[in-house]
Amino acid sequence: MAAAGGPDLLFGLRNNFYLGAYQAAINNSEIPNLSHDEIVERDSLVYRSYIALGSYQLVINEIDSSAATPLQAVKLLALYLSGPENKEAAISSLNEWLGDPAIGNNPILRLIAGIIFTHEQDYNEALKHTNAGGTMELHALNVQIFLKMHRSDYAEKQLRVMQGIDEDHTLTQLANAWLNLSVLGWFENPGSISYFPGLLREVSSY
Repeated sequence: MAAAGGPDLLFGLRNNFYLGAYQAAINNSEIPNLSHDEIVERDSLVYRSYIALGSYQLVINEIDSSAATPLQAVKLLALYLSGPENKEAAISSLNEWLGDPAIGNNPILRLIAGIIFTHEQDYNEALKHTNAGGTMELHALNVQIFLKMHRSDYAEKQLRVMQGIDEDHTLTQLANAWLNLSVLGWFENPGSISYFPGLLREVSSY
């Protein structure tokens, strides 16, 4: 996130990712004057964009064991999605990291846990790691999970939380669309909805 009072240098990159413009996110990721934390967030978004484009092995190869926790979490997602033979190892490592008090509460690690357990259709386990929120992405993922559970009432409560934080945020607008479309029965077929692939694709379309 931007420093207090400073410009949000990653605003465009985040929006490209949220809206599913993955190649644009990758192509426009060389942003000067980023802090260390912003570099980690930038790299996480870029590697998640590569994952969305199916370049799992690139992510696995490029993120080494010395990388920051958010990047290690993204690498786990790439490993999990790279083939059924890797799922068990990825989930085992994920559970080990979630149980580590030094890193278990990292928001990107919790986000990746939510995405992976949603893929496993273990929604209660996913919510155990995402329900506390803390970032707009975690709140948005909660909306998706509740909709998959056919609990639009809980999804609406989560949307209200997002609106209270930032009604104009891209993810708030997308979550509002997901909720409205779920009433029409379209949420279970995200491929028919062309204007909010972003996070929805991470939990629905791989």
